[in-house]
Amino acid sequence: MRRIAQQLALVLCGCALAGCIERLDYEPATASTANQSGQRWELAGEFGGDALPANNAVDPWERRFQPGGFKLVSGVCATDDEVWVCDLGISRIQIFSFDGTWIRSIGAGVPIEGTLPTLQETLDEFNDPGIEREERWEATHGEPWRSRRFELFRIADVIATDDGYWAADWARTSSYGDAWRDFQVYFKPFNGDYEPVEIHGMCFPEYLAATPSRSDVAVSSSTTTALWTMYRDGGMWKQTQLNPGIAFARYMLLNQAMSDSPDYTNIYARQAGAGRDAGEFFLNSGIAIAFRKLLVCDTGNRRLQVVNIDRSRPESQGEIARVIHARDNQGRMRFAAPLDIDVDSTGRSFILDAERHEVAILDTEFNRIGSFGKGRLLEPYAIDLSDDGLHCFISDRRFNKVLHYARSE
Repeated sequence: MRRIAQQLALVLCGCALAGCIERLDYEPATASTANQSGQRWELAGEFGGDALPANNAVDPWERRFQPGGFKLVSGVCATDDEVWVCDLGISRIQIFSFDGTWIRSIGAGVPIEGTLPTLQETLDEFNDPGIEREERWEATHGEPWRSRRFELFRIADVIATDDGYWAADWARTSSYGDAWRDFQVYFKPFNGDYEPVEIHGMCFPEYLAATPSRSDVAVSSSTTTALWTMYRDGGMWKQTQLNPGIAFARYMLLNQAMSDSPDYTNIYARQAGAGRDAGEFFLNSGIAIAFRKLLVCDTGNRRLQVVNIDRSRPESQGEIARVIHARDNQGRMRFAAPLDIDVDSTGRSFILDAERHEVAILDTEFNRIGSFGKGRLLEPYAIDLSDDGLHCFISDRRFNKVLHYARSE
């Protein structure tokens, strides 16, 4: 679970929780298993790599990077002919063609380090509530912060649409009067202003998912063990929290008071509602929406949970429809540690396995029918299928690359 250790507050809680995941013995994938899907997935290429500097500027606000590379590659989104890739280390989203050709970037392009406040500066807000963070951060960062902070974002995941994009943003750059910039999910039209979804207490939104029409969107945060869904109602975005989780303020206070305690992991888990029963999660990560259900990778519990999100039946929203364990009733392997997931138009699930370093393919009944990627995936983080289901893109943090797999029948 090294991916979590690399992300701000997940250093404090994610790795500790990940250490509690019990080992699971598994058999290697066999040729017969790999062929049951009737599909063959081959590596078609890869792109990215560590971001290279474009100038020698010392001031981080003036520092720029060459196109195509990443400092901390994150979420991916494939459309019918483009791949959008997030970078938690640089304030930009990069857009590529399927063959890895860089097309354009969105964002200021400056490094996160040295421009956005650190986790410690955020903690200082709670240590000294008499000083608003704007005053503290302006004193630290000076004029560039005051005049340019709203240029910045730190996007963990993105969903591209025909008229804009959804973003899971970690940037806390505003005053309390503009609280929508505090760890928020929003829609940004290509020709229009930001449309934030009011989710109070959100902390480190990691993974997004959407219906094919992009009318409904969901977000997962392993840091707060929380899940939300949202949709547009007239001119407003409405949201529903599917499970309790832990609010940002409570999370920060726990970090402040208990992070050095040997019992911190257990205390945090209890506060965040983490658990092993159906409906409880332990490092929930990637998600996908299919057939009016939300499929959630419950990584720490080595399982998927299928959550009802049908808006026509509000009384059942948030209920667990099914739990899919790592092994089926006959003891056959499905996956080991599901980290992210996507579902194609036929209902097949593609599960990015953080422990086996492969993609497991499950049929509509969640039987394992194939796999690919073993031997090439090193530290996979996110997966997304193209709109036609013929291409699969996986971000991998070992060398900050995106791997492209193509399907042949």
